[in-house]
Amino acid sequence: MQYVVESSANTDNQTGVISDEMIRLTGCKSKKHYPEPIRMVTYEDYATSIVYRFITNNTVFVPITISELYRER
Repeated sequence: MQYVVESSANTDNQTGVISDEMIRLTGCKSKKHYPEPIRMVTYEDYATSIVYRFITNNTVFVPITISELYRER
Protein backbone atom coordinates (compact mmCIF):
# COMPACT_ATOMS: atom_id res chain seq x y z
CA MET A 1 0.00 0.00 0.00
CA GLN A 2 1.44 3.35 -1.03
CA TYR A 3 0.47 6.45 0.89
CA VAL A 4 1.62 9.76 2.32
CA VAL A 5 0.87 10.95 5.84
CA GLU A 6 -1.09 14.20 5.81
CA SER A 7 -1.40 14.64 9.57
CA SER A 8 -0.72 12.77 12.77
CA ALA A 9 -2.45 12.96 16.16
CA ASN A 10 -0.89 12.42 19.58
CA THR A 11 -1.46 8.96 21.05
CA ASP A 12 -1.14 7.25 24.41
CA ASN A 13 1.31 4.39 23.79
CA GLN A 14 0.25 2.66 27.02
CA THR A 15 -3.04 1.72 25.32
CA GLY A 16 -1.21 -0.07 22.51
CA VAL A 17 -2.03 2.61 19.94
CA ILE A 18 1.20 3.39 18.11
CA SER A 19 -0.11 6.04 15.72
CA ASP A 20 -3.26 7.79 14.55
CA GLU A 21 -2.77 9.33 11.12
CA MET A 22 -4.72 10.82 8.26
CA ILE A 23 -3.24 9.46 5.03
CA ARG A 24 -3.75 9.90 1.32
CA LEU A 25 -3.33 6.87 -0.94
CA THR A 26 -0.83 7.42 -3.76
CA GLY A 27 -0.99 4.20 -5.79
CA CYS A 28 -2.30 4.58 -9.37
CA LYS A 29 -5.64 2.84 -8.86
CA SER A 30 -6.13 3.53 -5.16
CA LYS A 31 -5.75 7.32 -5.43
CA LYS A 32 -8.32 7.30 -8.23
CA HIS A 33 -10.86 5.29 -6.19
CA TYR A 34 -10.10 6.96 -2.83
CA PRO A 35 -9.03 10.57 -3.48
CA GLU A 36 -10.02 11.83 0.00
CA PRO A 37 -7.79 11.40 3.06
CA ILE A 38 -8.56 8.34 5.19
CA ARG A 39 -7.59 7.42 8.73
CA MET A 40 -5.02 4.78 9.63
CA VAL A 41 -4.71 3.64 13.26
CA THR A 42 -1.69 1.47 14.07
CA TYR A 43 -2.10 -0.73 17.15
CA GLU A 44 0.10 -3.31 18.86
CA ASP A 45 -1.55 -6.14 20.79
CA TYR A 46 0.90 -6.57 23.67
CA ALA A 47 -0.41 -10.07 24.49
CA THR A 48 0.52 -11.45 21.05
CA SER A 49 3.05 -8.82 19.84
CA ILE A 50 1.06 -8.45 16.61
CA VAL A 51 0.91 -5.00 15.03
CA TYR A 52 -2.34 -4.12 13.25
CA ARG A 53 -3.06 -1.26 10.85
CA PHE A 54 -6.71 -0.31 10.65
CA ILE A 55 -7.96 1.82 7.77
CA THR A 56 -11.24 3.64 8.39
CA ASN A 57 -13.21 6.69 7.40
CA ASN A 58 -14.40 7.14 11.00
CA THR A 59 -12.90 10.29 12.45
CA VAL A 60 -15.20 10.51 15.48
CA PHE A 61 -14.11 7.56 17.65
CA VAL A 62 -10.89 7.72 19.66
CA PRO A 63 -8.09 5.49 18.31
CA ILE A 64 -8.34 2.84 21.05
CA THR A 65 -12.05 2.36 20.24
CA ILE A 66 -11.25 1.94 16.54
CA SER A 67 -8.58 -0.61 17.47
CA GLU A 68 -10.87 -2.61 19.75
CA LEU A 69 -13.75 -2.65 17.27
CA TYR A 70 -11.68 -3.70 14.26
CA ARG A 71 -9.45 -6.16 16.13
CA GLU A 72 -12.51 -8.15 17.22
CA ARG A 73 -13.73 -8.61 13.64
